[in-house]
Amino acid sequence: MNHETRSQFVFTKYRVDELRQCGDQFVADALKLDVPGITTAGYTEFVLDWFAMTAPRGARADARPVQRLGNLNWRHAAPETLALEIPPRKTSAEFLVDLCHSIPSPRDGRITLVLESEWGDARSQQASILAVVHDAAKVAHMTALAKVIVFASATGDHQPFLDAVAKLRQAAGDSTPWLCIDLPWWAAPGATWEPWAQVLAESSETP
Repeated sequence: MNHETRSQFVFTKYRVDELRQCGDQFVADALKLDVPGITTAGYTEFVLDWFAMTAPRGARADARPVQRLGNLNWRHAAPETLALEIPPRKTSAEFLVDLCHSIPSPRDGRITLVLESEWGDARSQQASILAVVHDAAKVAHMTALAKVIVFASATGDHQPFLDAVAKLRQAAGDSTPWLCIDLPWWAAPGATWEPWAQVLAESSETP
């Protein structure tokens, strides 16, 4: 599968290099959206649909059922090609977190990816950071091959969020690689909307 020309990224090993590629592709797809036409509920649906699609063959993706949002659904604010490449997920319920991938096997069944998204409060960066850390704490103490946290900065300043998550990860003694994604709150008309992604990993895993 050519990830450079198609939006359908799929995990295989959940390694650091894959998380980076995943983040790059997610940001590229997010930039195709007509941002002002999407609510936070619509963004959540986009995140869940996108990451449900990344589960490899033989893996299971768990998340809440698709929410029918009418004209507020992200698909109404996306190019037709993107909406076709990211199918509505076929999930029925959350399992511990907003979304997870798992290998359903009686012998070596395990959770391979866990994801939490938290948009916080556009009016208060501090309140948003606290809300993100609250959700991230659950992720930090779970066992998985890879972890994802999605948040929204008010001004595109993702560094305070990244620092808070990195501090939490270190305090938890978590060596699992994390993909941190910022889908900023929409700014004033004419402003540049810049989604962003970065992987937190041990230095030994970073080329």
